[in-house]
Amino acid sequence: MNTGSYVATCRSRVYRLVSFLVLLMFSNVVFAQCTTSAWSSVTGSPTALGTSTSPQGKKYEQNCGLTVDASEVPAYVTSSVPSNESAISARFYLLQESLDLLSGDLTLLVARNAGTVEFELLLRSTGTVNHLVSVYRDNGVLVEDAEIIAMQDVWQAVEVAWSSGAGNGIFEVKVDDISMLAVASLTNGGAVVNEMDIGVVNSADATGELVLDAIELRRTGASGLLDISELQNISTRADVRTLHEIVIGGFIIEGDTDKC
Repeated sequence: MNTGSYVATCRSRVYRLVSFLVLLMFSNVVFAQCTTSAWSSVTGSPTALGTSTSPQGKKYEQNCGLTVDASEVPAYVTSSVPSNESAISARFYLLQESLDLLSGDLTLLVARNAGTVEFELLLRSTGTVNHLVSVYRDNGVLVEDAEIIAMQDVWQAVEVAWSSGAGNGIFEVKVDDISMLAVASLTNGGAVVNEMDIGVVNSADATGELVLDAIELRRTGASGLLDISELQNISTRADVRTLHEIVIGGFIIEGDTDKC
């Protein structure tokens, strides 16, 4: 190969590489978009978290996020994707820096079975700090756990896992991947979850904004959080060629429901 041909080949490869990176960046921008239409139903006016909301942009580029005016009650989205699940988990990022919880509780998340509440997460003000409060059904009665979790005015990851069982049902809460509450003896045999609400489901007196991001609802194993196979460390190694030999990397998402 002469020098001119070698330079032309290198330029061609660089051009294809740059084109691939630009396409990848554009794809990421597309995937990052989210609207409330991705949910089964919307109550009130929660706003999909994006460039026009505060704080600007998404903190974590994952699933859908929401900005909710805490003074509007109720204002939340509902997922009816759970299909009579006896074990389910939810994970989301929470920012309550601009939330002013004046009195009472703010119901943040509710998991239901045909209207019957199986578990809830609440925010409660105890002075200058808001706390995360857990409620779950045991022996047919909703029980408020005595463990309240102090929350910070920064982005924090919240996970909750639930399953039914005859004396061995579970309820577990993690904040920033640290287990804060673990109950492994619930009596709720036959209970299922088929709807989940998230946002400002109910509130006595609050102002400001509640900001959520990367909201994920998943089936889970009966003994842990987010027990599911995930896409991780995806990579492709191949020669970059032209026409029908060009390298294309991607993955397939199946199902008949809208996804972010």
